[in-house]
Order: sequence, then structure tokens, then C-alpha cells
Amino acid sequence: MSARPAPQLQPGVRAAAAAPAHPGSPAGMPSRRVLLRGAIAGAVAVGVTAASGCGIQLEQDAPIPFITRRPMPDEGALLTAYRDVSQLAAEAARTAGPHGAAISARHTRQRAVLEQVLRDGGVPDDVLARALATPTSSTAPTGSTGVAPSPAASSSASVGGATPEATAGRPEDLATAELALVAPERLRRLADSGPARGLLIALSVHAGATGLGLGGAPAWPADAGGLLLDEVAARPVLTAMAGLAYVTELAAARTPAGSRAPLVELVARVRARERRIRAIAGQGLVVPPYGFGSPAAITDAGAGHSAVRAALVDVVDVALRSIAALAPGSTALEPLVRTAVEALVDATAYGHPMPTFPGMTD
Repeated sequence: MSARPAPQLQPGVRAAAAAPAHPGSPAGMPSRRVLLRGAIAGAVAVGVTAASGCGIQLEQDAPIPFITRRPMPDEGALLTAYRDVSQLAAEAARTAGPHGAAISARHTRQRAVLEQVLRDGGVPDDVLARALATPTSSTAPTGSTGVAPSPAASSSASVGGATPEATAGRPEDLATAELALVAPERLRRLADSGPARGLLIALSVHAGATGLGLGGAPAWPADAGGLLLDEVAARPVLTAMAGLAYVTELAAARTPAGSRAPLVELVARVRARERRIRAIAGQGLVVPPYGFGSPAAITDAGAGHSAVRAALVDVVDVALRSIAALAPGSTALEPLVRTAVEALVDATAYGHPMPTFPGMTD
């Protein structure tokens, strides 16, 4: 470190020191008036130097040097979801058909919740604003403060020079954008997420069920064929699905023959889903066949309809609880998300309102 320069007197103080002594004062001593004037001049000079010469910025938003903000956990994934639901809300609002407004309202609610979560985590406004911009590259990892691009964003981009706001959207285009949130690569990234995984999975299940309900075809990953689910995760899901199949069969038996076909078809779908889960669970896993308790006795078609709806919602909740118990990076997340999405689509067909955050309190 360089030697500190010798302290210099301020001009007023030097003048005071050099002034002749006042008559009557001891030899070599300046008068009190000169000393006071020099002290005031020196204090003013020091104040000016502190306010300007030392580089202190008085602006309220002045940057603080050498301080780097620490990202909140899962910030990149949350920012990606924030951008996605914002774009989906806009796309749904301009989509023709009877469902666009309701879908847009749910995505708007999701955006508000995500924004609050991000603000509570200390994410500043400029980062939120950048997240809403359409990304131009895929270099940002989801674990950083950057926002990874997604198919949902590209589906909202302008095509052929026409901006999305200029034309009404088609339901099939909205379905494609929704289903981008359950694409295999997206779910694989979510499997590695941290404390925000429950919220992010709820958003994906909502989007998957919305896209499937609009007639879209999800690109589910191929069946793994290997052991993915341990007994702790598999047993509750298989128990809930067995109970759903039983309740649906009982409801079909209480329904007139002319109205029974949808229930019979539902039983077939549930049994196929059950076999899919068994294929990735441990061999020899035995579950009770009547794992769901109906909220009321199934004595007629109406009671059967209500029981089936409740059993479907139970499958959704159980699948999401099993997802929450998975280890980070588990490949079992994808088939469990598919189970929750398909059960939620069937539940809404039986009158259950589409939740904004499946498995969570809206």
C-alpha cells in the first residue's frame, strides 16, 4: 500500500494560521475572529468534499458495488414458469371457443402467485421484466437466474410477420402450447428441482390436463420397462387406482344400460393405467382392490356419478403426493405426472372444476 500523503490544511485554515496576531494577543497567535472564520471555511470544504469529491452517490437507486445478489432456490425454473403462464394467459384470452376466458383466468391467477413467490424470494423487478421477454437462445440453465426457452414461448411468437395479438387463436394451438409444459425434457428438468417442485409440478399437471382437454395429444415418454417406483411410491397410487376401478364398475352397475358406455370405457382406461404403473413397480406388490371409500352409498346413477368423480380426484391427489416423496432426479416423476394428468381430465369430465393448482389449495 502506498504511503499516505501528509495531511494538508484547508485553505481557510492555512489563511488563519498565516494571519498576523491580533493586537493584544500573544505573539504569533491569530485572533479569535480569524480562527473562527478559518474553522467555518474548513468545515464547509470538508462537507463539499464528502458529498462530491469522494464519489458518494445520493441517488436512491444507485448501484452498490461489489455486492452480487444470491438467486433464490429454483429461481430459473420459477422464472420460466412465470413467463410460460403469462404467455399462456395471453394466448388463451384470444383463443376462439367457450373455454379460452376461463383458461386465461386460471393462468392469470398462476402468474400472480408466481410473481409473489419470486418477489418474496428477493427477485427484483428488472429480472421479472426480462423473464417475460421471448428468449432468443437456449444457453441459460434453469438453475441460474436466466430463463430457459420453452416450446410454450415459441408457440406464442409471431409467425410470418403477424403478431399474436392481431388474430384470434385456435384451440388446437393453445393445446399445443399447454402440452409443452409436460414435454419429456421439461419434466426431466422438473425432476431435478428443489423446494419449488410441488408448485412447478402443479402448474405442469394443470397445463397437461388443459391441453389434453382441448384435444391435444401429449408426447408422453415411452414406457421405461424397468423398475422406477419403489413400494412407498407405488402402493398408494395402485391402491387409489384399484379403488377407482371398483367404484366405476359399481357405478356402471347402477346406471341404466343406455347411459353405461362412458363408465365402461373409463374402467378400461383405468385398468390400462394401472397396468402401466405395475410395469414399473416392484414385482409381487399386492394392493387392496377396494382402496377408495365412497363418500356415499352407490344406490343409483347419480350417486355413482358423484363417487366416480371423487375417486378420480383421489387418484390425482395420491399421485401428486407420491411425486412429492420422490428423490431429486427420479425418473418416476414422468409416469406419475401422466397418471395425475389423465385422472384430472376424467375428473373434469365428471363435473370436477379444473383447479388452478392441482393438489394444492388454490
